Amino acid sequence: MKHAGQKPKQSNGKVKALADLGFDFHQHIAESAEWPEATMIFKDILAGRSESKSLYDEQGVEKLSGGGIYITKFCYANLLMKWLLRQFDFKAILLTRHPCAVIASQLKHTSWQQISIEPRDVPATLFGNGLVLEALKRMPEVDSLAKYLAVVWAVNFKHTAMDESNNLKWLTVSYERLMMQFECEIERINNRFDFDLDPRKIDSRKPSKSSQP
Repeated sequence: MKHAGQKPKQSNGKVKALADLGFDFHQHIAESAEWPEATMIFKDILAGRSESKSLYDEQGVEKLSGGGIYITKFCYANLLMKWLLRQFDFKAILLTRHPCAVIASQLKHTSWQQISIEPRDVPATLFGNGLVLEALKRMPEVDSLAKYLAVVWAVNFKHTAMDESNNLKWLTVSYERLMMQFECEIERINNRFDFDLDPRKIDSRKPSKSSQP
């Protein structure tokens, strides 16, 4: 049984160097914290120098060699957002989605089928304590996977979209609004970051391979 919050194995295509540092799945690093080893790893990730089996499998090496905008996608970096932006100068978009849609999708995904939701002590190798685990320990009524996932969503939303830095240090984009008002949201992204994205050339309906059960 795998603990909720436990880092996936490297065989799943994740970054081995972060797993070796003892990263939790929902790792939090305080904005003012100094962690040189983690900084070096993320420097390689953001520069496209980090190995990622899933990236190569999904996109193909030939697509990675082309020009254009380089995008680094972090599925679980909300609690690292402010720390990352203090370490590096890059354009950041926070993509949010309605909690009911997020949780319904996760409950259908095979990756969440064999997970223990019991809070666990954070190993000494981790930098600081996990905000999600702290929240779970204060809420004994979290007795189901759905409730656990709701806590995860709330903690991530509170420390990003509800933060005073929201839409200042990064741009927050709603998934639902992006789907319903696609051209408007692309224009908002273009204006914020001085991009020249053409919404007519973007397939907004193609699902991510990582979202498939």
